[in-house]
Amino acid sequence: LARALEDAPARADDSVSFGVYAWCDVPGATYLSLTSPAGVVASSVHPGDSQWHWVGMAARVARGGDGKLTPFPKIWFATASDAAGDATVRLSVPSLRLGWASPTAASAPITAAGGTMHG
Repeated sequence: LARALEDAPARADDSVSFGVYAWCDVPGATYLSLTSPAGVVASSVHPGDSQWHWVGMAARVARGGDGKLTPFPKIWFATASDAAGDATVRLSVPSLRLGWASPTAASAPITAAGGTMHG
Protein backbone atom coordinates (compact mmCIF):
# COMPACT_ATOMS: atom_id res chain seq x y z
CA LEU A 1 0.00 0.00 0.00
CA ALA A 2 2.74 2.45 0.91
CA ARG A 3 4.49 1.81 -2.41
CA ALA A 4 1.26 2.35 -4.39
CA LEU A 5 0.72 5.69 -2.64
CA GLU A 6 4.33 6.76 -3.16
CA ASP A 7 4.17 5.98 -6.88
CA ALA A 8 0.72 7.49 -7.51
CA PRO A 9 0.97 10.06 -10.32
CA ALA A 10 0.35 13.69 -9.37
CA ARG A 11 -3.07 15.01 -10.35
CA ALA A 12 -4.72 18.36 -9.81
CA ASP A 13 -7.26 16.65 -7.55
CA ASP A 14 -5.43 14.02 -5.48
CA SER A 15 -8.05 12.13 -3.52
CA VAL A 16 -8.48 8.88 -1.63
CA SER A 17 -11.60 6.95 -0.68
CA PHE A 18 -11.38 4.85 2.47
CA GLY A 19 -13.90 2.60 4.19
CA VAL A 20 -14.58 -0.43 6.35
CA TYR A 21 -17.60 -2.47 7.42
CA ALA A 22 -17.89 -2.02 11.18
CA TRP A 23 -20.03 -3.46 13.97
CA CYS A 24 -20.13 -1.53 17.22
CA ASP A 25 -22.34 -1.39 20.30
CA VAL A 26 -21.50 2.15 21.50
CA PRO A 27 -22.67 5.22 19.50
CA GLY A 28 -19.84 7.29 18.06
CA ALA A 29 -17.08 4.90 19.11
CA THR A 30 -15.81 4.09 15.60
CA TYR A 31 -14.84 6.45 12.78
CA LEU A 32 -12.17 6.99 10.11
CA SER A 33 -9.75 9.79 9.29
CA LEU A 34 -7.42 10.91 6.49
CA THR A 35 -4.84 13.69 6.28
CA SER A 36 -5.84 16.39 3.78
CA PRO A 37 -4.16 19.64 2.72
CA ALA A 38 -6.39 21.43 5.26
CA GLY A 39 -5.55 19.02 8.11
CA VAL A 40 -7.19 15.86 9.39
CA VAL A 41 -10.63 15.02 7.94
CA ALA A 42 -12.93 12.58 9.78
CA SER A 43 -15.82 10.44 8.58
CA SER A 44 -19.23 10.19 10.15
CA VAL A 45 -19.34 7.89 13.16
CA HIS A 46 -20.84 4.41 13.49
CA PRO A 47 -24.34 4.66 15.07
CA GLY A 48 -23.47 2.03 17.69
CA ASP A 49 -26.65 0.02 17.11
CA SER A 50 -24.99 -3.44 17.15
CA GLN A 51 -25.43 -3.76 13.38
CA TRP A 52 -22.95 -3.90 10.49
CA HIS A 53 -22.63 -0.55 8.67
CA TRP A 54 -20.30 0.77 6.00
CA VAL A 55 -18.24 3.60 7.49
CA GLY A 56 -16.51 5.40 4.65
CA MET A 57 -15.18 8.69 3.45
CA ALA A 58 -13.42 10.41 0.58
CA ALA A 59 -11.14 13.41 0.81
CA ARG A 60 -8.48 15.37 -1.02
CA VAL A 61 -5.16 14.21 0.33
CA ALA A 62 -1.88 15.95 0.96
CA ARG A 63 1.45 15.39 -0.76
CA GLY A 64 4.62 15.63 1.26
CA GLY A 65 7.60 17.78 0.29
CA ASP A 66 8.86 14.86 -1.77
CA GLY A 67 5.65 14.83 -3.84
CA LYS A 68 4.36 11.54 -2.41
CA LEU A 69 0.78 11.09 -1.24
CA THR A 70 0.45 11.14 2.54
CA PRO A 71 -3.17 10.27 3.41
CA PHE A 72 -2.34 8.40 6.66
CA PRO A 73 -5.66 6.49 6.78
CA LYS A 74 -6.69 5.58 10.33
CA ILE A 75 -9.53 3.71 12.00
CA TRP A 76 -10.38 5.22 15.39
CA PHE A 77 -11.96 3.61 18.44
CA ALA A 78 -12.98 6.18 21.01
CA THR A 79 -15.78 6.68 23.51
CA ALA A 80 -17.05 10.07 24.57
CA SER A 81 -17.00 9.11 28.24
CA ASP A 82 -15.96 6.24 30.44
CA ALA A 83 -19.57 6.08 31.67
CA ALA A 84 -20.45 4.34 28.41
CA GLY A 85 -18.44 1.31 29.55
CA ASP A 86 -16.53 -0.98 27.26
CA ALA A 87 -17.23 -0.90 23.54
CA THR A 88 -17.19 -3.97 21.30
CA VAL A 89 -15.96 -3.23 17.78
CA ARG A 90 -15.68 -5.66 14.86
CA LEU A 91 -14.18 -4.71 11.51
CA SER A 92 -13.97 -6.13 8.02
CA VAL A 93 -10.81 -5.70 5.97
CA PRO A 94 -10.50 -1.95 5.21
CA SER A 95 -10.58 -0.67 1.64
CA LEU A 96 -8.55 2.24 0.29
CA ARG A 97 -8.97 3.50 -3.26
CA LEU A 98 -7.18 6.28 -5.12
CA GLY A 99 -9.70 8.73 -6.57
CA TRP A 100 -13.25 9.78 -5.66
CA ALA A 101 -14.91 6.46 -6.53
CA SER A 102 -16.43 4.78 -3.50
CA PRO A 103 -14.36 1.97 -2.01
CA THR A 104 -16.02 -1.42 -2.04
CA ALA A 105 -15.73 -4.62 -0.04
CA ALA A 106 -14.82 -6.54 -3.22
CA SER A 107 -11.26 -6.65 -4.50
CA ALA A 108 -10.32 -5.80 -8.08
CA PRO A 109 -7.13 -5.98 -10.13
CA ILE A 110 -4.72 -3.08 -9.77
CA THR A 111 -3.62 -1.75 -13.15
CA ALA A 112 -1.99 1.40 -14.47
CA ALA A 113 -5.54 2.82 -14.70
CA GLY A 114 -6.16 2.24 -10.98
CA GLY A 115 -7.75 -0.35 -8.75
CA THR A 116 -8.77 -1.26 -5.23
CA MET A 117 -6.38 -2.42 -2.53
CA HIS A 118 -7.40 -4.20 0.66
CA GLY A 119 -5.30 -5.11 3.65
